[in-house]
Order: sequence, then structure tokens, then C-alpha cells
Amino acid sequence: MATGLFLLLLLAVTLHFLGLRRELPYIPLVDESAFVPRAMAIVATGDLNPGWFGHPGSTLVYPLALVIHLGYVTLYDGVLFHANPAISILFEENSAPFFMAGRVIAVIFGIGATYLTYRLGRRLYDAPIGLLAGTLFLLNAAMLNHAKWVRTDSASVFFVVLSLLMIARLLENASWRNQLGAGIAIGLGLSTKYSLAPLVGVLLLADGVIVWRAWRNSAEIPYRKVLNCILGLVAIGLAFAFTTPYFFLDFATAWQNLALENRSVHPGADGLSPVGNLWWYLSRTLWQVQPWPIMLAAVVGTVFLFTRRTTTRLVVFAFIPLYMIEITLHALHWLRWLLPLHPLLSLLAAVGIVEGVRLAAAQYHWPERRTRYVTLLLTALILLLPVYRTTLMTIRHQQPTTNLLAREWIQNHIEPGTRIAQERYGAPLDPGLYDELAVFALGQEEHTVDDYRRDGIAYLVISSAMYDRFLAEPERYVTEAAFYNELLATLTPLVTIEPSLMRSGPTIHIFALPPA
Repeated sequence: MATGLFLLLLLAVTLHFLGLRRELPYIPLVDESAFVPRAMAIVATGDLNPGWFGHPGSTLVYPLALVIHLGYVTLYDGVLFHANPAISILFEENSAPFFMAGRVIAVIFGIGATYLTYRLGRRLYDAPIGLLAGTLFLLNAAMLNHAKWVRTDSASVFFVVLSLLMIARLLENASWRNQLGAGIAIGLGLSTKYSLAPLVGVLLLADGVIVWRAWRNSAEIPYRKVLNCILGLVAIGLAFAFTTPYFFLDFATAWQNLALENRSVHPGADGLSPVGNLWWYLSRTLWQVQPWPIMLAAVVGTVFLFTRRTTTRLVVFAFIPLYMIEITLHALHWLRWLLPLHPLLSLLAAVGIVEGVRLAAAQYHWPERRTRYVTLLLTALILLLPVYRTTLMTIRHQQPTTNLLAREWIQNHIEPGTRIAQERYGAPLDPGLYDELAVFALGQEEHTVDDYRRDGIAYLVISSAMYDRFLAEPERYVTEAAFYNELLATLTPLVTIEPSLMRSGPTIHIFALPPA
């Protein structure tokens, strides 16, 4: 089993670091600019206030600031115990190493989550199930993809598994140390992402079990157990306050950020009721995050969870419904919000595979060797689709995206200084090379095609990652949909760059506007 774990972790390191550079140095990925510049600013100014608390992302921003600071001190003779303002110039000249440092931290969280998934499976069941759960967790294209961004996704998953592992330990040994450990882990999770608050509910369930067990055995109020439970809850707040102190010290900014994060409007991710959100997750998105063979195995594993239930398992897996309630009540819905459930779904799938074969072996009196071979064969069959998706994604990460191809086409065919208007997810252009009007969405600017022409725009660049959101709901986005329909109907693109089997990115159209 030790060899299997070593190979799993070796594979985890390989898959996480392959294609890590992606579109750098030309363009950071979505939302990466919410974290990296703030970490750099901490080093440059010495002010520990990140000035943004949207996730809040403290477990990503502060480690990244430390890595940047130590790297600058080592490579550029910076001052160790002082701010280094000159690093801002370095960042402006070449920001790619800063973003790469953030991605390395993100993948370390992803690799750690793989190991912790193994540990959780081993604690709740046994080592073979734990190893299979870790493998299923790793070979998931959606999780692996998000683990390579400077975002809180991989860190969130890491602290979910760590917290649940600590809660499982707590239910086996309700010591004050384990209460403290569980509380700290959950507090760090909340410092990563507020939406991990259901972990507090899981801890409360565990505390209820602990107090009830003690009361049932002694028929007296277990004051010591209650005090230990309070210690665990206090540890959550202290861990959060210690790692995100400026949430309280700069509460006005934090409140504004929370209001923005809890907005009810975002094209392509809004417009559903809580029931609609739930149906969207269950009927569509969950099957995108988890390949259908894994989901079917997880359904079998759920049956075993309730037929061979233990209190510890039921409490740990209670995170699934609690978390689903939390994300469905939000006004928005995103595929990535399901990622914190991925370790538990992988574990349920592993249980379904291993326990299902063991049940068949006991029923038909298979020898141990046949049981092992059948388990390996079934696992291989179930992993075919995940392995295909992961392999394809890894290849794509090492190829230029459609965005970079659009950049190359513009540089080869459009004169520098030309006035270009483009929307988000278009071509990453060098600052100052073109007279660029960069907007969120061209269709949202209350401009017609003729308006852009009269404004002196020579070229328009649109991206399916943006215009598809409006064309999917034309009755709701009447103005935006009309703009894109007019553009696509009246003008022929100079070039259309599309994704393929081996190339990722949106479809990008580049139009030439005749002079007014």
C-alpha cells in the first residue's frame, strides 16, 4: 500500500505541474488578478491589509506574499524585515513569475488534497478504499484544471478534507486537542472561502454526538465535554481572526466586498431560484464535474453508506447536503462551486467499487486473487472516461489557446497603433502596442456597430465566452443579443479562431469595421 501511495503522489505532482504555465506571460487566467497583485502590494508596501475580502482568500494571499518576499530578498538583495517598494517595478516589467508562484501554491494545495482524500478514506474505511478514492480524486479534469489557477478552489478543497478528517478523529477521540484541531482547520477553511461555513454545521453535529454519548454513559451533564466543544467553536473564530485580521480592522471594505460577492446579477450565472439552482447542479453540472461512471459508483457507495452506516461516516458525509443547501440558496450558480464535494463523491465512488466487489466475492465465494482482479478490472473500466478527459486536458494545457492564436493573428495582420475594441476573453495584447478599448462585453456598452465605427474603431474582437451568455437568454438581454446578432449577420469575420479537440479556449471572431 505504501508503494501505491507513493505512485499516487508522484502522479499527482506530475499532472499538477504539467502545463502549469499555460497563457503566461501574456495573460493571467480568470480572477488570478484578484490575488497576485494584492500579494505583491503587501511586499511592496509592508501593509498587511490586502484591501479585498471577497472570498476572503487569506490562505492564498498571505503565503503568496511570503513566497514573493523571500524570493525577492534572495534574488534581488531585498530587505528581509522591511517593505521592498522596488518590487512594483519588477512586477510591471514582468509579472509572469509572480503568477507562476501563485500557481505553484495552488497546485501544492491540490496535491495535498489528494493525499488527505486518501487519509480520509483510510480512516473511514480502509487503505484500499482510501487509495482508490485518492486516485479518483486526482484523475478528475475539472478539479485538476481549477487547481492550476491562482484561485481559492484547490485551497478550499484542501481545507474541506482536512476539516472532515479532523472531525472524524474527533468522533473517535473527543479530546480537547482534537476539538482544537478541528476548529482551527475549519477556521482556515473560512479564511479561504466563506462558503465553507457548512463545515461549522458538521462540527456541531459531531459535538452533539459527543455530548449525547457522554450523557448516555454517565446520566449526568458532561460539563467537560461541553467545554471542549466550546473550545472547538472558539478556535474557529480565533483561527479566522488570526489569518484574516483585516476583515475586522477594515470592516467597511469587507462589507462592500461581501455585498459584491453576494450580488444577484451576473450574465450566464444568475436568474434561477434556489430550486432552479438545485436542479441546475443535479441535472447538469454535477455530471460535468463528475464523469457518469464515477457518479454511478458513488450512488452504489451511498447505498453502502446507509446500509453499513457508522456515526462517524454519517456525520462526515453530512457535509454534502449541508453544502448543497448553502450554494443553492445563493443568487448565482457556478460549476466550480461543486468542487468542495469532489473528495467525498470520489470516496463514495471508491466505496461503491470496492464494497460492491467484496459483496459479490462473499456471495459467490471468490478466492482472494479473483476478487483483486475483478476490483482492478472494474476500476480500470470506470477510470477510462476520467483518464481520457484528464489526458486531453493536460495536452490542451501545453498547447496555445485560441486567445493566444488570436493575439498572434492580430500582431501579424494589424498595424501597431490601430484602434481595436474587444471584450473580455479575447486576445491578450501588449499594453501600448494598439489603441485598445477593452470592455467587459461589447454588447453591454449601449453601442451599435455603427457607433463603434463612428468612434474610430477599426476592428472588433468578440469571444464566445462572453457573447454566448447573452445569446443564450435573448429575451432577457435584448440589447446585448441584438448587438451580437447584428454584428454576426451584417459583417463577415476576417478570421474565426475556434477550439478543437487538442486546443482550448473560446471561439474568437475578429471583424474589420469600414470607416464611417
